[in-house]
Amino acid sequence: MKKLIFILPFLMFQCSSPTHEWTLVGPNQQATIYLPDSASGPIQMAVKDLVNDVEKITGKQLGIINDLQKLNGNTIIIANLAEAAEQELVLKMNPALDSLSGKWESYLVYREESFENAENPLLMVGSDERGTLFAIYHFIEKYLQVDPFYYWTGMEPEPREELVFDNIEIIADEPVFKYRGWFNNDEDLITEFFENAGRRDIDYRYYGQVVHPELMSHILESLMRSRYNLTIPASFVDIMNPPERKLVEEA
Repeated sequence: MKKLIFILPFLMFQCSSPTHEWTLVGPNQQATIYLPDSASGPIQMAVKDLVNDVEKITGKQLGIINDLQKLNGNTIIIANLAEAAEQELVLKMNPALDSLSGKWESYLVYREESFENAENPLLMVGSDERGTLFAIYHFIEKYLQVDPFYYWTGMEPEPREELVFDNIEIIADEPVFKYRGWFNNDEDLITEFFENAGRRDIDYRYYGQVVHPELMSHILESLMRSRYNLTIPASFVDIMNPPERKLVEEA
């Protein structure tokens, strides 16, 4: 088995590089996702997006398990190193991955050597919660070719019968800019083509209506898929007004 050593600033580890193809969805099989019980709500949401995107492309649905004893065949293993139980699992697979621990939004997506009953599982591991989220969304964009702005552009991924990859590899060290985000300014431009969520009491010519939380959800989904981590959901947010507070809760 060929070995590769990847070196980035403050990040060094060794991992396997299997040479055969890896099948996410094939004619008679599809991979399973191992999602630990300790996975947070946001990570569960990202995994749901992964499952939905695969189904949108292939018409087939990936199964999700939370029992290591059920690992079998092609498996995606999701792990957040900030969770003790998940860190223990990852380091059991590859102790060198401890180099990710304690970092800000770092992540890896690659094929590890066989683990338990899974042959060459695909590991999506983050140094923290957002690192794990971004590992999932980066894979979706790069390998499933899903546009982070698909809702706004209408650019849906091309249907495919199979999702088979010769090589899967994503390495992301800590970002140069720690905080990256959007200020959803001039939100009055997005309260007319979609039902608004209520009125605002504001001494200003514009911004008299509140963006609907469903539309805000699409904005925030694009933000997360683009691997941003900061948002101001609207101008002059008054959290004492329930419709405006809902935007903050959605974020």
